[in-house]
Amino acid sequence: MNNKCMNTPIGFFLLSFVLLNFTGCASNPGTPDLKSAASYNARLGAEYLRKGRMHLASEKLEKALEQDPGSAETHHYYALLQEALKQDKKAQQHFKKAISSTPNNPELNNNYGSFLCKQKHFDAAESYFMKAIQDPLYATPHFALTNAGVCAKEAGHLKRATEFLDKALKKQANFAPALYATAKLAYDQRDYSRAQAFLFRYKEVAGENAKSLALCKQIYTQLGEIKQADECSAKLLKHYPNSKEAVSLNEW
Repeated sequence: MNNKCMNTPIGFFLLSFVLLNFTGCASNPGTPDLKSAASYNARLGAEYLRKGRMHLASEKLEKALEQDPGSAETHHYYALLQEALKQDKKAQQHFKKAISSTPNNPELNNNYGSFLCKQKHFDAAESYFMKAIQDPLYATPHFALTNAGVCAKEAGHLKRATEFLDKALKKQANFAPALYATAKLAYDQRDYSRAQAFLFRYKEVAGENAKSLALCKQIYTQLGEIKQADECSAKLLKHYPNSKEAVSLNEW
């Protein structure tokens, strides 16, 4: 199963999941192999989490913790669940338990870095992103590079944000989240032509959505191309009327 991201930019963070296919069954009733059963439930819980089915995710992950309280894998996914539920103190506790057992897990380091950045612990977050990025076995370094870029931008380090995002796109030229993040960063730097170019590349890869149409409106407004800006607004209001971007547009 491929890595997926649960959120989209900006501010977004790309979460790394490594899940095996769910083939066969967990342990049969009465079988003492609780570690195997816990791993199965942990990964099933993570898959429910990825799909936004929080109740089922919680049920499976809590079962996994009962079966194997020391599982770094389960603590990792349970931390992500608590983060999604805005239970930051619990999330921190379980991230730390996972990190203490598997400090060199790149997916875990990426996800913990994302969590720390949301808490505005920018330097600590970058250190975890770097641990993930520097791992030669990390299958998706463009995830952590993009996260590091977004985090650097949140910290006000725009040059460093640009460097990270450029590296992400060198790894994966058509990586939609990095394209969008670069467009947004260029807009914030008032480089509207560059922002327009990267948003166009993003649209080619990912199509249009509420966030890209809102940025489209902003870019064209700054470029003085009012007709195009109005077209972006019209699409946003027509196709995503209940989005926060459309609500914000109505407040302008």
